[in-house]
Amino acid sequence: MAHLFKVEYAKSGRSKCKKCKSEISQGELRIAVLTIPSGNVVDNIDLSRGVTSLGSIEGGYWDHNGEQWRWHHLACFSFDRQKALQDGSDFVEGSFSSIKKPDQAKVLAMIASGSKGKPGAGTKAAAASPAKKATPAKGKKRAADDEEEDEAPKKKAKAAPAKKPASKSSSKESSLSGKTVVFTGALKMLRKEAEEVARQHGAKVTGSISGKTEVVVAGPGAGGKLEEARSRGVEIWTEDEFRKAVGL
Repeated sequence: MAHLFKVEYAKSGRSKCKKCKSEISQGELRIAVLTIPSGNVVDNIDLSRGVTSLGSIEGGYWDHNGEQWRWHHLACFSFDRQKALQDGSDFVEGSFSSIKKPDQAKVLAMIASGSKGKPGAGTKAAAASPAKKATPAKGKKRAADDEEEDEAPKKKAKAAPAKKPASKSSSKESSLSGKTVVFTGALKMLRKEAEEVARQHGAKVTGSISGKTEVVVAGPGAGGKLEEARSRGVEIWTEDEFRKAVGL
């Protein structure tokens, strides 16, 4: 008797395991043995190992469609009973080398240990690792959630537009807007900063007292400008009063 061994990934999912009788899923690793009667074996073949050359068996017996191969789930195959299968070189040429390296290692380990196939073991192994249901990529899901979150406030805003809060500068503008202001003396603020704040609140800033001057902001050390402002009856503010007027 001669034995041919073959290992591959199931092509169609239509083959059934000879031991557990269940289907071998497409893409699942399967293993088969084909036993050739001695009368069909070409002379001078070493029958102690698996026959690997297809030309070593008489062409009339060779099954090109694989219908006579006894296919098994890898876990169902009785390696302990196949003494002619001793390593990867005993598979039909091109068979063993066609499977992935991790699967090659698995097969070799089962050959070396003389693994005893258990009926139904292959079915249980396939059921233990069902295909994962595809889920949206995290990045895409997060993006969709962000769009929904962004859309909600927009719709709310359209339905009832938020009232614009009263500006803190409304009172400031009423007290400074359109007025001509002069700064004199030492200030805690930088002079340029104080002048810029006054302009932002609608004031016109000048460097000298005139008939148009309406407010003088005076700090310590104020001299002639302060005296002239008093003589003209111009309104005089301290720096703190100015800060309060502009909300600082």
